[in-house]
Amino acid sequence: MVKMSKMCVLGANGCLGSEFRAQLGEGHYFCDLPECDVTDINSLRNYLADKKDIKFIVNCAAGRDAELLEDNYDMAYEIAVKAIKNIALCANEINAAVIHFSSDYVFDGQKSTPYTEEDEPDGLSVYGKTKILGEKMLLATAQKAVVFRIAWLLSRKGKKSFINTMINLMTQGKDVSVVFDQVGSPTVAKDAVRYILNDVAPKLAELAEFRKLYHLTNEGVCSWYDLAHFIKKTLNLAGNVRPIFSYEYPTKAMRPSFSVLSKRKISDEFGLKIRHFSEGLEEILRE
Repeated sequence: MVKMSKMCVLGANGCLGSEFRAQLGEGHYFCDLPECDVTDINSLRNYLADKKDIKFIVNCAAGRDAELLEDNYDMAYEIAVKAIKNIALCANEINAAVIHFSSDYVFDGQKSTPYTEEDEPDGLSVYGKTKILGEKMLLATAQKAVVFRIAWLLSRKGKKSFINTMINLMTQGKDVSVVFDQVGSPTVAKDAVRYILNDVAPKLAELAEFRKLYHLTNEGVCSWYDLAHFIKKTLNLAGNVRPIFSYEYPTKAMRPSFSVLSKRKISDEFGLKIRHFSEGLEEILRE
């Protein structure tokens, strides 16, 4: 069973890291800044020095502020590429596999059908471009590694939770304007972690060496406006939701207008029955 495979979760206080902590429970390693800095290989080596029983290093440490990174390429490179190389090298030293998370931002949004793992990435932003470099760095350096591309992370955890933002504004009776011309496939954080722990990691643990890339979101397609409207309707909140075009909400970092990810590869290989995002979102809201 995967819960007998010792895991080390980096970035354990973030949205995904917190979900891994909740589902794994005791008996594993969880760290974040300042205890361990993944951009400093010596800091990472020192943290891992007495933890030779680790079978998976789960990298949830990531700079997800695309707006900040758009004006700070060096910072983006350090987080998305240099840190990934450090993790890969340290994982090789203790014979551990790396679980890493990438993003739908690696695509330019020009397709009208779901992106597959075979589609050539072409990010529009600094965040997206450095994520591509990070994927390539990991798969070229680590002896055992798997990259999961996720998108539109849904959770009540984390500082920049879309759900929390919408609830807070509409609970105050405020109207919200949300873009309706960006379409994607959301990822319910608790679902993604559950699929990885229960279905994917156990099978990968049996392999002597692997370098794999998968798309992992929930089923279903929507816009950010649709998500906000679903939250309002489910919780019967007071504020109204107004659909707007992306140009009415300008950002420094360009987002793909269409970033639906195909899950066929991971579903076929691991027999996953991925639920619709609305089921997971409603569960989060009812909690």
